Amino acid sequence: MLSGTIPITVTVTPRRNEPTGIDVDADLTGVQFTPPVAAFGKQAGRAGRVSARLSVAADSALRIDRFNVDAGGTVASGSAERAHD
Repeated sequence: MLSGTIPITVTVTPRRNEPTGIDVDADLTGVQFTPPVAAFGKQAGRAGRVSARLSVAADSALRIDRFNVDAGGTVASGSAERAHD
């Protein structure tokens, strides 16, 4: 369960003959979340941030070049790519 306001900044960078870049940054400071595992919860007012860089191609290929979460003592990062099929 998420409650609160999440300011999000999205920047789209079209590139000729290359996938479009999308940068997403969300400030989780004002958000409280209470997941099923209490150890991963976060109170409102405690710093938190999510950021990601995605690449989207015209053929609908999607790649998450980076994904970072740092909130409530939980830190995670990664990347992913969706196969064409």
